[in-house]
Amino acid sequence: MKPAKFILIDTGSESNQIMMSDVGKMENGIQRSKTYETGSRFLDALIRLHFSYAITQMINLPGKSIWNKYCVLDKLTLDDEYEYFIIIVNNAIHRLSVTHLNKLQERKNIRIFSLLLDPFEHLPKNVQKQLKTVNWEKVYSFQKSDCEKYGFEFTDKIYSKVDIEKYAVESDQKSDVYFIGLAKDRMEKIYGIFQKLTAAGFTCDFTVIVNKINNYQKMYPGITFKTSRLSYSTILRKIAATKCILEICADGQDGLTMRFYEAVFYNKRLITNNRSAKKSELYNADYMQIIETDDDICLERVIGQEETEYNYQGEFSPSYFIKKLIIEGS
Repeated sequence: MKPAKFILIDTGSESNQIMMSDVGKMENGIQRSKTYETGSRFLDALIRLHFSYAITQMINLPGKSIWNKYCVLDKLTLDDEYEYFIIIVNNAIHRLSVTHLNKLQERKNIRIFSLLLDPFEHLPKNVQKQLKTVNWEKVYSFQKSDCEKYGFEFTDKIYSKVDIEKYAVESDQKSDVYFIGLAKDRMEKIYGIFQKLTAAGFTCDFTVIVNKINNYQKMYPGITFKTSRLSYSTILRKIAATKCILEICADGQDGLTMRFYEAVFYNKRLITNNRSAKKSELYNADYMQIIETDDDICLERVIGQEETEYNYQGEFSPSYFIKKLIIEGS
């Protein structure tokens, strides 16, 4: 068997770059966010326009194969002495030509996989369509219901632990409970929990992302509202400064989220409405509470008396997902 090389194309977001960073640290692993390298700012701008996420959602522009010669995948798979495992994460596919991926897949020493970190039906329609037209070796998903519904393979080895202390800032306000998330249709639930915790004397750092501020600040005093997402480094700063993470998942969520992993990796308590958390081998009833309403929260266990320690040993790193590909390919 030829020696293996692993090429992972992440989504380009700061959070996904960090989540997948263990792959780039592997001796035979390569992590890329940029999919084309031209050496020309003008050509780079044309490529960004041609593959524009906003435009592609309205119309899939033809002729994207003209950029194939600049594709990093071609440059990274020139040596026939290796077997290449290419992993495309989530919607990163919208920055690649489907016909080009299928052509690469035809080569005997190249195998192409998709790794989905969002529920399939939550992905944009154009991305869903692209995913269905690539001749993937396999599609992996973190959500078991999607695996059952669409025939995907399940994996929960999707998150790299980092040194969170490098994100910590001494001047950051310490909190007992931290929440970050979109408002969606759950503001009453979020605010109910906020009121219960603050009334009990806990310091809460809650940030909710909304389309427009409107009257949110008056209706839900004490919560911070933003109209744009926080950088992931900011979120890690906030997590470093808290004792407990609150997670409120959308209905139908049955895969583990970033908040769950962050609680385990960085030794934080967790309050979550995600019932699937209990099925994970990382679940620890001493430090985690699974709730349906704010009435289910046990205040005595929000921060607890003893030190929070999950003794995580890196078992859920994407490097383990990579090793799984080798085993299945042997």
